Amino acid sequence: LFALLWDTLGWFGLQAVPFTWTKALGVLLIGGGVLLFQLGGKTTTVRQVRKGA
Repeated sequence: LFALLWDTLGWFGLQAVPFTWTKALGVLLIGGGVLLFQLGGKTTTVRQVRKGA
């Protein structure tokens, strides 16, 4: 997110790059993926062991 801001505004001597809708969509997809991963809950697997096998 900060790299996109720096590129768009031309900070730190970088050449300014125009902000496009595809970049906005990419930021939203990445942010949504991070939220989904963080809020998705943890799944646990339980292994059953048979006695006498």
